[in-house]
Amino acid sequence: MSLTECVSVAVIEHQNCVLVGKRQQSQTLAGLAEFPGGKRFEPESSAEAAIRETLEETGLNIVPIRLLDQTTFSYDHANVEIDFWLCRLAEESLSLVPQEPWQWVPRHLLAEFEFPAANQQVVRLLISDDPSKSTLA
Repeated sequence: MSLTECVSVAVIEHQNCVLVGKRQQSQTLAGLAEFPGGKRFEPESSAEAAIRETLEETGLNIVPIRLLDQTTFSYDHANVEIDFWLCRLAEESLSLVPQEPWQWVPRHLLAEFEFPAANQQVVRLLISDDPSKSTLA
């Protein structure tokens, strides 16, 4: 097994919806739903990585509100440590439409999407309609 990868993920809420995309066929875990995010690079912080990855992937600027959850997970292809950041859109992105394949999904419909196993706790928190019940609250 390879070294553990540190990953930052942005859970972006806007008008009771969450930004969700679909992993491309060329990516690991192809076809699964995902939140914007990716690997952290030194010396950036976890929150900075979430901001950078979201801008690169969606074209949207975000503001991290707080750390929602942290998890460590072992996939066949890698071990990952994931920080999930609850975020909102920055003022300059409020009127923008996210790039494909990203879409705004009402929180109560998240159960209809198949997410990677490491995301299941966060998805349950979001569906429960109370992200304040995170493991870090």
